[in-house]
Amino acid sequence: MTPEQIAERSKIRKKKKRIGTIVALVIIAAVIACTVTAVVLINQHNRAANQLYDTKWIPVSAKNASEDEVELSEVYDSKYSNYQGSLTFTKDGTFQLWMSPGIPEDGTHSGTFELDGDTIKASFDEGTKTEFYIEREDGLIKTIKLGYSEYNVYFGASAQNDNQ
Repeated sequence: MTPEQIAERSKIRKKKKRIGTIVALVIIAAVIACTVTAVVLINQHNRAANQLYDTKWIPVSAKNASEDEVELSEVYDSKYSNYQGSLTFTKDGTFQLWMSPGIPEDGTHSGTFELDGDTIKASFDEGTKTEFYIEREDGLIKTIKLGYSEYNVYFGASAQNDNQ
């Protein structure tokens, strides 16, 4: 074998080694990217799943049967403008609902619930059954809708969560 052939083979080996190194680095980068993506998605899913339980929901709006927005005081035929309320869910399958112009002791209702996709099937302690509907935006809960008489009351996340 001539010195030129030996030099050419050496160049080819070095080139193959560089290509192998580049391929290995690309594979490692792809594995790292996939792992980071998986961790982010899992954390986002857990955040979305726990959002229901780790949040105090408060009435933010209401709509009548024609889907026109109305004041919350109209929903309960109340002359009070300081209408309040809250809705909380616990991981053990219980919930509490309070809607009143007064204080929670004026009428907090509780019961159990089951989550079925974005529908919350609720049973109050006295036996009444209802459903709450989760409305999402970018995978996170935007509002929880509750039908009340001919109205829909929408609960949004409170700026101050008491459940955390």
